[in-house]
Amino acid sequence: MLFRSQQNDILKIKDGYVKDNQGRIEIHVGDRAQIIINPPGEKVQEIPTQQGFVRKKINALLENDADVELFGTIVQSYPPTYFEICPQCNRRARPKEGLFVCETHGSVTPTFSCVMNTILDDGTGNIRCVFFRNQVEHLLAKPWDEILSLKDNPHLFISLETDLL
Repeated sequence: MLFRSQQNDILKIKDGYVKDNQGRIEIHVGDRAQIIINPPGEKVQEIPTQQGFVRKKINALLENDADVELFGTIVQSYPPTYFEICPQCNRRARPKEGLFVCETHGSVTPTFSCVMNTILDDGTGNIRCVFFRNQVEHLLAKPWDEILSLKDNPHLFISLETDLL
């Protein structure tokens, strides 16, 4: 489901999970998770001050920058690349002896996820941006079943790319 939240909306995340990504805590919202915008009866008493994002130019980025906002134009995009995942935990399922194996759940019948790359240019430089499944849905403003259909019909990406660019 595609949605647009706004500043000061309350987001309730059900069945998400927390993961460490190189020392930074992330909330992952997989296929089974639900996002409810402004759920009835939910109130936030106090919102702790959060470190804001700093807008930078691409040519001013440093290797360990975090919480940076970039503003630019997508000048190139590449079709999504698909890979097998475990249907229970959404982690990568790898081929092994003719089967697909999840490190947590063993042998599984995999489903798919994808990754998509774009090039963002802000006039001072350009940078590759990597989007995974949920972000691909938001970027292309298309439901997952339509994005998954590109796996077997890559020629259909041309019209989506034209809209994106």
